[in-house]
Amino acid sequence: MAPARKPEVTRWGDYSSIGVDPVDDCTLWYTTEYLKASGSFNWSTRIANFKFSSCTTAPDFALSATPASATVTQGGSTSYTATVTPLSGFTGTVSLTVSGLPTGATATLNPTSLTSGNSTLNVVTSTTTPAGTYTLTITGTSGTLSHSTTVTLVVQAPTPDFAISVSPTSLSVARGASGKYTVTISPVNGFTGTVSLSVSGAGARVTTSFNPTSVAGSGSSTLTVTVGSRATTGTRTLTITGASGALSHSTTATITIH
Repeated sequence: MAPARKPEVTRWGDYSSIGVDPVDDCTLWYTTEYLKASGSFNWSTRIANFKFSSCTTAPDFALSATPASATVTQGGSTSYTATVTPLSGFTGTVSLTVSGLPTGATATLNPTSLTSGNSTLNVVTSTTTPAGTYTLTITGTSGTLSHSTTVTLVVQAPTPDFAISVSPTSLSVARGASGKYTVTISPVNGFTGTVSLSVSGAGARVTTSFNPTSVAGSGSSTLTVTVGSRATTGTRTLTITGASGALSHSTTATITIH
């Protein structure tokens, strides 16, 4: 026969623990369960701390930084916050430096020294800074005391894109005649995709056509607008759109029918 289980109300010390505070290496933290009243499974928790008067800790400081990681595009900038926290009555001045910057990047700390509080680390990259992930080390020094913390800088190449423009931006065309615009696609950040062209806003009795209907990488297309003999006179706004995958950009031109 299995031994009878010990009643819950008579158990003691199952969840007691004591440990030294890692911040000052002096304070002892103790936690245990206790029973406020008779009953079953109604334990409560108590936490207490104490330290011996003979235990002393030399003044020191802690150094931290946020955010842990930041991402920029080549030629862009970002910032971090470095925080100095005094410990055990520390009153010294902490001088801050940073290392680990990639080629073409510069960094400034403001302020460069402080007793406690925050300093802003601003990092500026150049268009020639290599894309990649870098570990920046922020170091605080005060006399013989020195502490460091790290943050991550992720440098990305710009996303390839394109720009669209039209010339002229306005035309006056008689009914029964036609007019032409030149639509130009300009690559940005090494764009090499194919841009499909479309136009809206021509309205009734006006037809449009592109030649060519798409542009690969860079180049121009001729937009011909033909006005019917019974088209309504007045000014209309044409919206010319170029699309390549998820990328889409538009420009506008006007046509005045007379």
